[in-house]
Amino acid sequence: MSELRPVFGEIIEDYLRQLGERWDRIDTQALGVTRQDGKIEVPLFGRACRVSPQAIDTGQEGLLGHSLAVLLSKYLLGPYATPGPVEDRWVSFREFPGSAPFQQGFSNTVERRLSDTRAGDLEALTQAVDHLGGMDAGPEFSHDLTRIMPGLPRVPLLLLFNDQEEGFPAQATVLFRPDAPTWLDMECIAIMGMALVALADPARGW
Repeated sequence: MSELRPVFGEIIEDYLRQLGERWDRIDTQALGVTRQDGKIEVPLFGRACRVSPQAIDTGQEGLLGHSLAVLLSKYLLGPYATPGPVEDRWVSFREFPGSAPFQQGFSNTVERRLSDTRAGDLEALTQAVDHLGGMDAGPEFSHDLTRIMPGLPRVPLLLLFNDQEEGFPAQATVLFRPDAPTWLDMECIAIMGMALVALADPARGW
């Protein structure tokens, strides 16, 4: 991993440069974030991250911290389309145009990983996602666990999870609002899902 760190540093330095160039033009109101003491505070899965042109504080280290820093940078450098009315529905990752190169990775590292690693662990998973700010999605869904997750202010996620039963394996689904590509590119939308999995189970790592 140590061989990758200089590359990580170069990537983040480039994002810090871009943020510095755009700093005064970042539309905090559109993004749902706030400026305070020369930094921009960005809520991410129930925690406050702080970004400035000098540093990005995600509260995480290693690959997860790097990925979250990229995610925050790309979010603040958006939006990538003109925001419009938000449709009151949820869609799968594969429904987004341009998602094809990332679909298998999303399936393996988000939905399948949740299904495989959290089978028989419904109570602990519920506690973990609630700690990340998850809110019950209501009676519309009949799953064992349904939580709307506050990923980023304009990019929530919906987690649906059915635990294993006799003859049936556990199954996890992560959905997004249709306007998610307004705020993030496909890679970062996928990172949102991976971050949910990692933050909900830090013992297993990234």
